[in-house]
Amino acid sequence: MTKYCFSEVPIINQKLSEVILQSYDVQNSILPNHWILPSGLRVGFSDQSDGDMKIVDNCRKYCADLGVDYDKLVMPRQVHSNHVLALGNDADCLKPGQADGLFSDQKHVLGILVADCLPVYLFHLPSGRIALVHAGWQGIRLQIINSALEQFD
Repeated sequence: MTKYCFSEVPIINQKLSEVILQSYDVQNSILPNHWILPSGLRVGFSDQSDGDMKIVDNCRKYCADLGVDYDKLVMPRQVHSNHVLALGNDADCLKPGQADGLFSDQKHVLGILVADCLPVYLFHLPSGRIALVHAGWQGIRLQIINSALEQFD
């Protein structure tokens, strides 16, 4: 089953989430696998109990459970590339097309689907800039993480 990674906040991956979130002194959890950082940024991971996130109704319910507007969710059509899309402040960014990473300095709700790939989150809290990357073996070989880091320059 495909997992869905919701984010207004980046972390490295689900296995490291506890360590990273503890380093930010996260004390509140809104749902299992969902946290709010002291800055107000959120991170969450769906699991099998949330259903397949390729099904719109499941994704809508997941967003509603988090108190997030599904209509503001930005999810690329992932193609195992090194393309990271920088999102603007316009409505067109809600349908981003093909990419395997998203970068934003705006208030967007970013999402990707992962199964055997890693969700990689990068962020700079003082500026509010974040990137969410779908990192599979092909994207890693094509240096997608470097592509995302270049967006922060």
